[in-house]
Amino acid sequence: MATLKTPMAQYRRRILLINKGFQLRFSFYVISWISALSFIYPTLIYELYNSFYRYMSKDPNGPLLSVLKENRQEMMFWLVVMQVFFLMMTFFITIFMSHRIAGPLYKLGKALNELRNGNLSKIYFRKFDHFKELADEYNHAVESVKDSIQIAELHLEKALAANKDEAVKKELEAGLKTLKQFRSS
Repeated sequence: MATLKTPMAQYRRRILLINKGFQLRFSFYVISWISALSFIYPTLIYELYNSFYRYMSKDPNGPLLSVLKENRQEMMFWLVVMQVFFLMMTFFITIFMSHRIAGPLYKLGKALNELRNGNLSKIYFRKFDHFKELADEYNHAVESVKDSIQIAELHLEKALAANKDEAVKKELEAGLKTLKQFRSS
């Protein structure tokens, strides 16, 4: 698979929702908490205006309550607009951030599937991706498997040289050929 062998400097993902379920759940989870917490601020302002109403209604020479009510409505409108904008921006940021989590995990899953099919290629993550240590650990494991295969090849070559039986030699040669193919993949 070509994308597994590509150095990280050249690797670009074109799909934003790599693991749609995880990324959307993560984003909605963050948004739900921010939404719940963001109702506190407008509620406090609304209650602050109500306390001004009560205080000013006792002063007959004070400012007009209708002006204060208009100010409150305008303030609440802009607060709601800002909250909606803030939540939308937060949603997009969480999608972007979850992409840097889901992408490496998706790539690692593909690499493990390729490994199961005999492809011992290394993987690389992008510069700002999370879990870079997983790529390093995977690459170390691939090198370890390649080393183990090389040791097995040496043992098979010794057994092949020492064995006189032609049927056994054919089986050893076939096994050696398979190991060499697997290691070079």
